[in-house]
Amino acid sequence: EIRDEFTHQITNNKVITILKSRGFFDDMQYLTEILVPIKSGILEQTESNELNINDIYTLVNSMFDDFEEDNDSQDEEIDQLS
Repeated sequence: EIRDEFTHQITNNKVITILKSRGFFDDMQYLTEILVPIKSGILEQTESNELNINDIYTLVNSMFDDFEEDNDSQDEEIDQLS
């Protein structure tokens, strides 16, 4: 989806080939699938006046902390398997 939308904006075919070979567009699609629902949730909460910007900042930081903890534990599991 992202690949189809944005490849026409990159005019250098070599750059497109490199980006495709490294899975750049697939990575962007994956990130979009994760971030768009988060963005929508934040907008819904702020529009309904249930959260203010400070609440959102705290929530996002908490989510990133949880994400880092999950990655750290996965790294430890991989190290143990090595």
